[in-house]
Amino acid sequence: MLKNAYIRVSGLALVILLLVFAVFKYLRNKETVLESFKFEPVLNQIPARFKANDKLAIEIKASKGCILKANVIWGTLVFSLDSALVLPNSIVSEAGIHKLSIWCNSVKKEEKRIEVLPNESYGILSSYIGSKSIPADGGIHWSMLTVLPVDKYHNIIDDGSKITIKSTRPNGSYLEAEPITKNGIAYLKIKSQQNIGKTFLASSTELSDSKEKELLELPNIPNSFSLFTNTKLLVADGRQYFKVTTSDILDKFGNRVSDGVLLRFIVVDQDGLQSIYRSFVMDGKASVNLKNPAKKGNIKIYAVVDNVLKSESISLNVQPYVSDFKLSFIAKNFALNIGPVLAKMGQYVSDGTEVKIYKNKKNNEYTTFLKDGVATFDLFKKSEIGDTLTVEIGGVSKEIIVL
Repeated sequence: MLKNAYIRVSGLALVILLLVFAVFKYLRNKETVLESFKFEPVLNQIPARFKANDKLAIEIKASKGCILKANVIWGTLVFSLDSALVLPNSIVSEAGIHKLSIWCNSVKKEEKRIEVLPNESYGILSSYIGSKSIPADGGIHWSMLTVLPVDKYHNIIDDGSKITIKSTRPNGSYLEAEPITKNGIAYLKIKSQQNIGKTFLASSTELSDSKEKELLELPNIPNSFSLFTNTKLLVADGRQYFKVTTSDILDKFGNRVSDGVLLRFIVVDQDGLQSIYRSFVMDGKASVNLKNPAKKGNIKIYAVVDNVLKSESISLNVQPYVSDFKLSFIAKNFALNIGPVLAKMGQYVSDGTEVKIYKNKKNNEYTTFLKDGVATFDLFKKSEIGDTLTVEIGGVSKEIIVL
């Protein structure tokens, strides 16, 4: 039995030895084949520099078992060379530096650097303007037109390319400039002039044109203005309204200021108290409707813009609305009779005219209104015998003592 076991082990060892020998011989033959493989350069027919062209057919000959690596401007591409290859558009039409290399069995066999050049600007020329509006202040402010020219394959064109920019200004002048590109852009500063309106701009090259761009030139801050009113007679009825209007509000170059500018009209009454009314400029002017004062005397009105400009003030003389009226006290029912109240031409004053009643010239104040030229006011629990009552109507006042 030991003899049979020895024979089996010997036979197994022989089989293993034969397998090792066969593998060694295979590897030796393969190495001999690899050593005998002779690589032939395939990139030498590609030009080192050429302009972007998607119709350009650059063919690379087949090389069995090899690949082409292309390191382009945005990444790496890999192609098999088991059959002939035509370089794709992503290489021949994109401007920039590309590196091509041939790899066979993980060994780099050949490498070439190619430079694809951009063409001239083509198609619709991209242009941008900012800011889109500036004050017409004689050159203090400016805007900028920026142009980004590209060729038909959307490659940025060469630095130093000339861009023609044409413009018409609000004052009717015409401007033509030819800035050159740098780092892919060309630009032109547009300084403000003294006239409001629109500046129109257009850019072009030999093979491309931009869309029209607009720059809005707005009025500067107001320079001066005055106030006026057409009211010939201003009476202290505390009921009617009169209108105050500004002159044309202009900037320093004579342009009307923009619509929507806020004005504050300040009214200073006979007692020095101020009232503020707000209004907005429309078509170069602003106006405000003011209620007639309830007291006679002089009032002053002026306007302010943004706390930086104050108009000249106007003074108005407020005439009494009432010419005369009677007062009587009825002790039986403790009532004050007022009227009839007459206006300048002897007519009854309007219904609803306000009547102010002050007790002992202090802060006790009562209000009633006229109807058909008269009013009655109940003084029960509001006044006592001996009190002095002051009645004021339409700028005229009278006193009566409660008896």
